[in-house]
Amino acid sequence: MVFLIPTIDNTLVLLYYMPMTVKHMVFDNNLPIYLQIADYIKFLIYRGELAPGARVPSVREMAKMLGANPNTVQKAYALLLKEGFLNTKRGIGYFVTPDEGFLQKKKKEDLLNFVKEVRDKLEKLGFTAEEFKKEL
Repeated sequence: MVFLIPTIDNTLVLLYYMPMTVKHMVFDNNLPIYLQIADYIKFLIYRGELAPGARVPSVREMAKMLGANPNTVQKAYALLLKEGFLNTKRGIGYFVTPDEGFLQKKKKEDLLNFVKEVRDKLEKLGFTAEEFKKEL
């Protein structure tokens, strides 16, 4: 996942963060915010900012950090629960799945999906693999 976020004037900004303290997040108007939040949390998991088994901020804490509606964050958490990235412990909160094998598998799947998207875009633009390699 790439966290260069387009701004209104189509420039790109980096998502600045410290471990679980978001410094700046600009939401893309072309993608539902809950999906962007879910992707952000996956990014933190993949980067090791949220280790397997680590507690995730509560819905309200995360909403405050991101400047988002708590219902939107709840929707993102529900998606991550469904996908297996998060678990809940009744009365305690949300936690990253402790299954490191699962996380590595999902990280690889996301990478392959990203590469496929890039390849498809290159084909639509009329680039061959050789032309692309030459440009790098």
